[in-house]
Amino acid sequence: SYHYMMRYFYQDWYGTKQFIKVKDQVIQALETYSDDTETIAVLGCGACGLLYHLSNNFSNLYGIDLSIPTLMTAQQLLRGEDINFYMEGAEWKEIHLTAPIKPNNPITLIASNVMRLPFQDASISAIVTQYMMDLDSNHPQYLINEIHRVLKPGGIWVNFSIPFSLPGDIFELGAIKIND
Repeated sequence: SYHYMMRYFYQDWYGTKQFIKVKDQVIQALETYSDDTETIAVLGCGACGLLYHLSNNFSNLYGIDLSIPTLMTAQQLLRGEDINFYMEGAEWKEIHLTAPIKPNNPITLIASNVMRLPFQDASISAIVTQYMMDLDSNHPQYLINEIHRVLKPGGIWVNFSIPFSLPGDIFELGAIKIND
């Protein structure tokens, strides 16, 4: 729901520790392993905070998400307009997010299903997926195939998420944990 998504706006644009850690790790991975800084697509871009921070590193940026209301709210921030909202997790107190300085490079937001990306074959330098494997862990191969289709030769895919289950995982042992 839209109200549920507001927690991600708070996380991305208020500068929570978790967001800063993820942002720094993704940027470091891209700077280390990506030689081509022409085009990046962030799949499941949500509140678009990560996409905004990548605008220093890439010439063309695309944010892909299914939620049109979420993309419209992110576009408002990216246009330089502050937003106010009320969040259940803050006991319905008003949250004010100040819009950032306009991004260095153009950011295009697209409402699309990640299983059918609106890009030509071999046209994207880098892809970042945010929790995509968690949201559709029943069909990871479809997403992997689509990412492979649009990535340029030598392109990089950075995925961060909670580990998804694989056939043969032992449910009784619990989820795989990632240590710092």
